[in-house]
Amino acid sequence: MSQIKIYAHQLTIQKYRAQLSNAIHQALVEALHYPVEKCFQRFIVMEQDNYIYPNDRSHFYTIIEISMFTGRSTQSKKLLIKKIYDYIEDKTDISQQDIEITIFETPKENWGIRGKNADDLTLNYQINV
Repeated sequence: MSQIKIYAHQLTIQKYRAQLSNAIHQALVEALHYPVEKCFQRFIVMEQDNYIYPNDRSHFYTIIEISMFTGRSTQSKKLLIKKIYDYIEDKTDISQQDIEITIFETPKENWGIRGKNADDLTLNYQINV
């Protein structure tokens, strides 16, 4: 299970929503062997006055937060981050300098999904990759 939040300026999201969505999901599928049909993303529009970032970032500055179950290897998480950077740069005009990624991991027992504790669910994909 992964939940993705993408924070960016309104114009960035309007211009690149589909490309960002596809790039991030493609990276999850490839790096973590995530099922293609499992896509959980939220785009959070930031207004100029409420989005403060360093001068060495452009108006395309984008923050990606990934919440997921614990269990992935360090190697898999590094591969995920690399693929996200590569796919976004390939599919958009957003430079890697303008992208920040954070992974938050929590145990399955801390998630509630479809009326159950995630620890009690049978998943159709592996977490320990």
